[in-house]
Amino acid sequence: MTTAERETTTVEKVVQLGVIDYLVKPIRMSRVHQTLADYKQFKQQLSERSTVDQGEIDQILRKAPEKKLRTTPKGIDINTLSSLKQILQQEKLIDFSAESIGERMNVSRVTARRYLEFLESEGLVRLVLNYNTGGRPRRLYQVVERRINHY
Repeated sequence: MTTAERETTTVEKVVQLGVIDYLVKPIRMSRVHQTLADYKQFKQQLSERSTVDQGEIDQILRKAPEKKLRTTPKGIDINTLSSLKQILQQEKLIDFSAESIGERMNVSRVTARRYLEFLESEGLVRLVLNYNTGGRPRRLYQVVERRINHY
């Protein structure tokens, strides 16, 4: 609907009658284009299906935000992970600790360890415990088969 009417009772009434967008004059052309694109997408999504579930209806009517697919788990930033993989690939380290990686990446030892543990869970590095420390074992990591660049 395109109108100069700004009364909330009018907006409420036209929405009840089925209006899916409400444009108040003066109208920017970019807003008109967005409305038309949204309507086209709405019609296309409905034409591609014979039935829909509640989640799809919410998505089509924009009642639910689109889910962004993460490529990494929560707490693992893709850019930081890329930096770590680049270090491991370029420097060809043999036995390295979270502390040494943290220094290279300019992050804390705890953060470096979290990223190394993620890479370990993905099978890209392995944990090796070094018991030749005279105390508790030292956690060292090794790159597995130089597959680090194929993540």
